[in-house]
Amino acid sequence: MHDYGQWKDAMPGTVTLCFDLPTDAMRDIEEAARANDVTPRELMAEIAGEFLAAYREGRAATFGSVERRRHRRRAVDIPAVLLVKFFDNETRCYPGRIRDLSLGGVQVSFDEKNEWQRRQLENVVGFEIVFTVPGTSSTVSFQCRTCRAQAEEDVRLAARFEEANSEAIHEVGQFMQ
Repeated sequence: MHDYGQWKDAMPGTVTLCFDLPTDAMRDIEEAARANDVTPRELMAEIAGEFLAAYREGRAATFGSVERRRHRRRAVDIPAVLLVKFFDNETRCYPGRIRDLSLGGVQVSFDEKNEWQRRQLENVVGFEIVFTVPGTSSTVSFQCRTCRAQAEEDVRLAARFEEANSEAIHEVGQFMQ
């Protein structure tokens, strides 16, 4: 059972919350309030309001993890083909799987067992990804810029979409709803 602190009705349409806060945190709140020319109460109300607005819009999945991405991600498992560009300007085609998808980017995985190829995939500059949008017969293509790479059990690349036509964005947007 969570202790949600104490609260009481204040003015109509508002609630006053009372809860414990570390002294250091309160000092930071007071300093930030002074810097923004507001009271600590006004600052906390604004912070809570912004967090809850993000939560309602799906940008804050859980407490303490406000989503920084502009577009909501969706966990998926979609087969894809990637035309991968390496630092040495070499390009190779690889099968992969989309692990999460948004209107702004994608995370893909490669089940690559060859150690040399695993190391190569960790150094990808960008790639073109082609896949069929689930539930449709629409095949879409996006140019991607790699943001992050990791190799553990499989190789995963996170990337943002660099170029896409409006039809491809529309198809992914329909799927994301």
